[in-house]
Amino acid sequence: MQLYHYSPETGEYLRESQARLSPADRAKGRQVYLIPAHAVTDKPTAVKIHEKPVWNGEAWTVVPDRRGQVHYNPESGAALTITRLGEVPGVTTPPPADLRQPRWDGAQWIETAPDISPPLEARLAALEIAHDVLKDTHETLEARLTALEKSLTS
Repeated sequence: MQLYHYSPETGEYLRESQARLSPADRAKGRQVYLIPAHAVTDKPTAVKIHEKPVWNGEAWTVVPDRRGQVHYNPESGAALTITRLGEVPGVTTPPPADLRQPRWDGAQWIETAPDISPPLEARLAALEIAHDVLKDTHETLEARLTALEKSLTS
């Protein structure tokens, strides 16, 4: 018999296991399975990403799971890291994933990170110069090695 274990604190599904037969009942010729606390024989409901099956005492339900996500209060801009199963408390909104340092301006999310394009362009130019220097050095060394090999074989 398959068992499905859930958290005594949150009711969320944890794992599955096989039920064991009761040794006392087996000795009497009966087949009685032991079901520990916080385990049921009902299979949990299938869920999507950011959802968890939760045992409510009678059946499995599907609950949002946003734990670990950071949401923001649009009025104050205060960050709230979600730590519990269920709906996100209060009026919060996650910023768009493409913003590095989001800030709520009262109507929408805006980017507050400085533009780092010029420093990146300068670094890219420096890397291209270094690449050219190394390429020239490599070609010079290959030419010298070839000349040395020819002089040794002549």
